[in-house]
Amino acid sequence: MAEFALSQPEACYAAYTFGLKHRYTYFLRTLRDIHDLLEPLEHAKSNLLIPVITDYRCSPLERDVLALPVRLGGLGITNPCREGIRDGAPRNITRALDLAGEKGSSVWLTVLPLREMGYNLDKGEFRDAIKLRYDWPIYDNPSTCVCGDRFTVHNEMICKRGGFITQRHSELKDLEAELLDMVCNDVKIEPVLQDITGEELRTGSNTAPDARLDIHANHGNHKEQHSLMSGSVTLMLTLIGT
Repeated sequence: MAEFALSQPEACYAAYTFGLKHRYTYFLRTLRDIHDLLEPLEHAKSNLLIPVITDYRCSPLERDVLALPVRLGGLGITNPCREGIRDGAPRNITRALDLAGEKGSSVWLTVLPLREMGYNLDKGEFRDAIKLRYDWPIYDNPSTCVCGDRFTVHNEMICKRGGFITQRHSELKDLEAELLDMVCNDVKIEPVLQDITGEELRTGSNTAPDARLDIHANHGNHKEQHSLMSGSVTLMLTLIGT
């Protein structure tokens, strides 16, 4: 399985969590006092399987964190010799676990990586996503951002010249428009707003001639009832180190 994880870490992770893991869980539930017998298994997972899947060698404390259920911020890679814990974890890991434990934050780890559904990630994307989840260092990054500041994950996620802000916003905007198109009429993405002709607007309003919003939709039951929507994305992970 570790050899397969070199090129397909997400598929290997899914194969373990959806399949092989339950065999050992069955043994632990039906056989008494076998924890010592499973120490070689835990040694193989900690020193071979997990480093290949995540491209990161965990400390003993981080290994305990990964043993937590996905809904609690872990990866569900259980330790057959002890329970997963988060007590004593560094502040950044504790904060990461709090965010990963929020509703919907870990759904991407609980689905099969089906290509036809767009759920599959390549090996780089999957490993980077795991490292972002736990605030682990990402290697082979440039030293300087396009804005001139030192390149860090925090800076890259909030840099207005790097492209990630627009990418994250556009993905959510397009997804929302796709869902609205199923139940609404006249769904438009980034329509131009009407010109201002003497109206008094609140402070901070966009008064540019080519001002746009994210989505326009017309309710099916009320032809003259329009919804104008504009969204924003908050990257909570950047608050870990603050």
